[in-house]
Amino acid sequence: WGVDRVDELTPSVLGPAVDVTVLSDLAVSLLLSGRTDEMASVLATIEEVGLPPTVYHYLPLLRSAMAASRGDTTQALDDLDEAAASERRTSSPFLATDVCVAVAHVAFHANESEIALFALGAVKDIGQRTAGAFGWRRWLEEQLPALIDEERAAVVLDEGAAVSPRDAVSEALRRLPPARGA
Repeated sequence: WGVDRVDELTPSVLGPAVDVTVLSDLAVSLLLSGRTDEMASVLATIEEVGLPPTVYHYLPLLRSAMAASRGDTTQALDDLDEAAASERRTSSPFLATDVCVAVAHVAFHANESEIALFALGAVKDIGQRTAGAFGWRRWLEEQLPALIDEERAAVVLDEGAAVSPRDAVSEALRRLPPARGA
């Protein structure tokens, strides 16, 4: 796009045909590399560009991930609730996988490894196509084994695989509220 820094990305530079999923993928990459200030700049650009109805869940989903990474579990869960509600209005299984991966991210940062694995189990064999979910899921899968017994991890992943991503999101969100304020 002819820019040197993420904060130079603006709607006027990107043009009206910008694919919001590309910006979301960039935001996830910045998140996973610990560059949350730059991620915040990308999120501001996404807000300026505007979101089509099919991806309204992106902003709260990405905000939840950023809040979780900064240790703000309460805000992360509030944003996750908003993302899940937005996803439910679209009824897309692929968008449900995005939210499921974000739930796993929040659970990971809330030291709820079993909930994170449960959510990942639900999307393990689904090809994510949006919001950088494939790389994001892989990153989480690399982080979690050190935090949970291998045998127990296999059981929890199987439990998650037995439900749909949408049901996994609902169940994980039901289990996570005790982490609010943590």
